[in-house]
Amino acid sequence: EKAIEIAKRNMELNNIKNYELYVCDGNTYKSEEVDVVIFNPPYFKTKKEEQSENRFLNLAKHEDNFTLESMIECINRNLKNNGTLFFLFQTSRLNEVLKLLSKKHIIVKEMKFVYDINKENSNVFMIRAVKNAKEGMVVTKPIIIKRR
Repeated sequence: EKAIEIAKRNMELNNIKNYELYVCDGNTYKSEEVDVVIFNPPYFKTKKEEQSENRFLNLAKHEDNFTLESMIECINRNLKNNGTLFFLFQTSRLNEVLKLLSKKHIIVKEMKFVYDINKENSNVFMIRAVKNAKEGMVVTKPIIIKRR
């Protein structure tokens, strides 16, 4: 519910009017197929005992009962043919993401790495992928984040 509030505020700030936000179980969710999915999923495979006591933080950061494979299956179920997926995820899991997307014929068309100016390596990547598209990807210039 808190994530929905934040997403709604982001839509308002960016003058996006045509959207729907849902609180649901992604393991079973099925809607009318959509043109675009914007996806910023939990990143970490973390044991329960190592997670925070903050339930909202755990939902946002940790794969618990909703694995990366289940997330991509949910996207596949709900994205139209030739629909677009925008996806942000941990660079350390890039191979896993690419394999799972390819398995569902969701083809990465554009990739961009994100760097923290204070770190040597990218820790996040962003992709634009299209369901049932032809092969062919470009890697564009990275984003450099400067933290204060």
